[in-house]
Amino acid sequence: MKIGHLERVLFVNPPYESIGIKEAISTVSVVLGLAMLAGVTQSLGIEAKIIDANLFKDHRNDFEKELESFKPQVVGITFTTPLASIAYEYAGICKRIFGDEVIVVAGGSHATALPDEVLDGGYFDAVLRGEGEIAFADFLTSGSFDGSKGWSFIGGGLKKINEVSNVVDNLDGLPFGAFNLFDVNRYIYPSEAARQNPVCLLETSRGCCARCIFCNKNIFGYKIRCKSPKRIVDEMQFILSQGFREIHLADDSFTASLSHAEDVCEEIIRRGLKFPWVPRSGIRVDRVSSHVFSRMREAGCYHIPFGIESGSQMILDNIQKGTTISQIRDAVNLAKSHGFETTGYFMFGLPGETAETVQKTIDFAVDLNLDHAKFGVAIPLPGTPFFDALLKDGRIKTRDWRKFTYSSLPWDVYDHPTLSRSVLEKLTFAGNKLLDIANVNIHLEK
Repeated sequence: MKIGHLERVLFVNPPYESIGIKEAISTVSVVLGLAMLAGVTQSLGIEAKIIDANLFKDHRNDFEKELESFKPQVVGITFTTPLASIAYEYAGICKRIFGDEVIVVAGGSHATALPDEVLDGGYFDAVLRGEGEIAFADFLTSGSFDGSKGWSFIGGGLKKINEVSNVVDNLDGLPFGAFNLFDVNRYIYPSEAARQNPVCLLETSRGCCARCIFCNKNIFGYKIRCKSPKRIVDEMQFILSQGFREIHLADDSFTASLSHAEDVCEEIIRRGLKFPWVPRSGIRVDRVSSHVFSRMREAGCYHIPFGIESGSQMILDNIQKGTTISQIRDAVNLAKSHGFETTGYFMFGLPGETAETVQKTIDFAVDLNLDHAKFGVAIPLPGTPFFDALLKDGRIKTRDWRKFTYSSLPWDVYDHPTLSRSVLEKLTFAGNKLLDIANVNIHLEK
């Protein structure tokens, strides 16, 4: 497959409304992956446009209108597992309107985990697996998927799978994300999630040092690579110049390298920048220090979320979290001593979970005296060891990917080996929202 001179590329984020959880999603977020790919596209002199369908009132009709107006030659659609069906529908709309005059490619965690399934659906011409900037630039430059790592595609009626894409080692070499393409004033967070609006996401690093079995790392992998502090703060200034007023970091763990986190803070302080920011994805409790917390506060960080998961050491060990109960307690206390707001992210229904371990987690969350706690029931996602183990044991009940959300009914998705449905029901209806910790009151029966 080869295309001629390229002028217009469209990037699409499908809507959560399509899977019936619009009311459960209180915010929309800048789609960082699309911002980065659009930045690459712009750097090559090609016009780029980003559609975030979560902003549409009538997403199907509005999407068609945008397509007919922009007339893209390439459409890239990113999607997580529960959005697979609407992504297929959007790809089908593109083909219905433009036929073979448009090339439609899929990307994101689901497409990377199941590229054959996505291609076999017949809606997409190609799948971009893993980190996409280099492979996408190669495609835009050559007009072909051949010879570029990371692509799975249909060519000559046959499925072709190029070798997996290498990670981007030099993140400073990437263009800035195309944050100018977002409707800035639509990215408004509720008061409990932000101090100033609108809010933008930013990555300062890629890769994760942890091996948690419930987490899909098939995009950025486990090799940690960091942007330089200068590059990071330059990008922060660019984001602020576009009208955003708060920045949330999307790193797997901003403090994976304490020295790098400190250097970023020092650069913010040196430039005299004043804006609120949060490591929104959470930080690990074994990657903290009083000195770095002090610098983070001085640099404008006001809130520390922690990925805690469980109050049972057995469960933490089962999921290969690599942390201890004492480390959790010490890290939360240290953050509070520096004046940070604190949030704990907890997950129920992990391997080995029982009513007793769930109760331990609830009691632990209350005892930690967090400002907020977010509870969710574990859903096994393709590309994770958690999913693979359940699939091997015949416990995955459906491949209707619309049901694979953290607001879904887990017993419709899989049979839990050690938790009864009655306990899962209580956890499901009590969790999936940000709570003041004082309001946590879940009483379980074995």
